[in-house]
Amino acid sequence: MRIEAAIGLANRVLGKHGVSAEIAEHVADVLVDADARGVVTHGLTRLPAYVARIRAGLLDPDARPVVVADHGALLLLDAGNGFGAVAGCDAADLAAERSARHGCAWVTVRNGNHLSMLGYYARRLAGRGFAAIAITNAGPSMAAWGGKQPVVGTNPLAMAVPGDGSPVVLDMAATMVARGKIRRAQAEGKPIPEGWAFDARGNPTTDADAAMGGTLAPAGGHKGYALSVMIDLMTGVLGAGSYASHVRTATDRTGPSGVCFTLIAADIGKLPDAGGYLDRLRAFRAEVEASGDGESAIYLPGDMENERAKKAARDGVELPEDVLTALEGLLEE
Repeated sequence: MRIEAAIGLANRVLGKHGVSAEIAEHVADVLVDADARGVVTHGLTRLPAYVARIRAGLLDPDARPVVVADHGALLLLDAGNGFGAVAGCDAADLAAERSARHGCAWVTVRNGNHLSMLGYYARRLAGRGFAAIAITNAGPSMAAWGGKQPVVGTNPLAMAVPGDGSPVVLDMAATMVARGKIRRAQAEGKPIPEGWAFDARGNPTTDADAAMGGTLAPAGGHKGYALSVMIDLMTGVLGAGSYASHVRTATDRTGPSGVCFTLIAADIGKLPDAGGYLDRLRAFRAEVEASGDGESAIYLPGDMENERAKKAARDGVELPEDVLTALEGLLEE
């Protein structure tokens, strides 16, 4: 499916369920960008859950974030339980404006929803010449180190810097994988690799159903758990929003999601020797690429996703059959 067609499909689904054209465009762009970059777990497969939350009164499709506290380079926003994509784009644009004015900016947002691919917002800033860090909490899916019950989330981290053509972007979860990958395996009836998850009793499992009822393995053992904790503290706890078990996943319809996130931006053009930045980046890339054996490709973070996005721009995106069926069903209702 062509990129334009996928965006159009998302817009039609959202419009069918009462979302304004302006807001639908934000959400569609973020979701389809994830599909184009090969992160299908955070793409249009998420749209049915978003619609379900609107129907249940758990997501306000008209909400835009409002400023709660403004101290120039430090801001706190309330997303009003609106779409994560809308709050994320608005917060990124505000971080860019304040960073250009003050040199750097810290924007924390509370009372939000699923952001889709976190790297989208860091890339949005890096594409405008800023270095960026984005962090978000999520519904509990990881046990505390030494525990068995889920208490903290996948709590992703994204970092980006301007690049020579495309930004360099790291986007990773504090767990071995995002929960969406296990949900995708569950939908396809496939096992998951060893080391991804534990069942409800804390035993390692390759069964996707058991993993969805258990916990995800932290990335790097205790380090992933500690990273998740710090991200929760620097989003939900710092922003006086939801944190730990008070955050709900996109498929949990017992209450609002309460997702909290923080964006940090720095105007690198204000740093000494900023004019030589791209030359230094090219030299860095050349040294890293030269470290290989000449047979295997050496990538910087985000390179593979950039290649997929270029291919998708030419050839379109491939959406799982069950996702297409679900979206077509939403249009027929």
